[in-house]
Formats: sequence, structure tokens, C-alpha cells
Amino acid sequence: MTSREGISEDSLSTVFRQFLGFFPNTDESHLPGAWGPIIRKALQSTAAAFSAVHAPRLGAGPLPDPWTTIALNPQPLPPRVAFVCAVVREVADRALLIFDVANAQRGGGDQGIIIVSGYVSRFVDDYCGDDFRFKWPFPGPRPEWLSERVTSVDLVMAGLNFEHESALAPTDDLQEIFEQAGSILKRAGADRMR
Repeated sequence: MTSREGISEDSLSTVFRQFLGFFPNTDESHLPGAWGPIIRKALQSTAAAFSAVHAPRLGAGPLPDPWTTIALNPQPLPPRVAFVCAVVREVADRALLIFDVANAQRGGGDQGIIIVSGYVSRFVDDYCGDDFRFKWPFPGPRPEWLSERVTSVDLVMAGLNFEHESALAPTDDLQEIFEQAGSILKRAGADRMR
């Protein structure tokens, strides 16, 4: 079906998808994987922390690398550290949402803790593993600071952030899950440094 001006619905949809930043993944080797949505949200919040001007457009097409063109004062966290912090915040936020949803169901309290524990443990196991990669889910070049591989410093930073999230958790059980995740990640980071 076409409009009166002769523009097809498909063409119009394509233009608006590009405007909104809904680009198809054309590189099959860089599929997002199980943690792709978390990495994408963490990248968006990292961009927002560095520039409110660039944040809405991250993923909406080629841009100059916002992290190399912006000078901030006082000294912000390096983008890689801010990004790792954002990844952990996303995992913790989703874990809390899972917990809330489980508690909303009849008799979900204990079940919610079991599910959250499994979710956080799976993230920690994957993050500590050799196969975990930070995929760049947007068109355009990957920022220099976003290497694909998880480093020992990334592990330690994630561990410290999980410990921080444990202090904010609403129940003792959730605090324990986050503390344990933090301890495992810090230990894995220290082991990689040897």
C-alpha cells in the first residue's frame, strides 16, 4: 500500500526506524547474546553520564565518539569503569524486578530468592568466563575504551559494585546474594592479575 505521494509503507517505516535508532544487526558474529540487553542499557546510561546531548542519539546512527570529544570537570570515572558500574546496576535492577514479580505471586517469597540467586549466579559465572564479550550493539565504530574482553580490573570493579548494591538491597537475602556475587567477582579479578 502506498500513500498519495507515492511513498510505500515499507519505505516510510524504514526511515522512521532509522530515525528512532532501530537498526538491524547485520553482523551475525556479533549477536547480542543473553546479556546483550543489559550491555545495551549500560552503554546508554554511560553515554548519558558523559553527555546529555549524545545520550538520546546513542545507537541512532554514526556519530563522533562522544567520549573523546567531551571534556568534563571535575574528573569523572573513566568510561570503561562507568560502563562496568552501569552493567552491575542493570543486573541488580533486573534482579530486584524479578524478586518483586515473584513476591507478587502467591507464595513467591522463597521462590523469588531462589530465582534471583540463580539469575545473579548465572551472570557472575558468565562474566568470569572466557567467553563473555562486550558486544557493540550500535551502528558505527566501537569506542576505543570498549574492548570486547573482560579484564581483571572489570571483574574487581563489578565485585565492588555488587557489594555497593548489597547495601541498597531491601532484604537480608538479597543483600547476601549481592555480597556473595561481589566476593566471587573480586576473587576472580585478583586471580587473573596473578
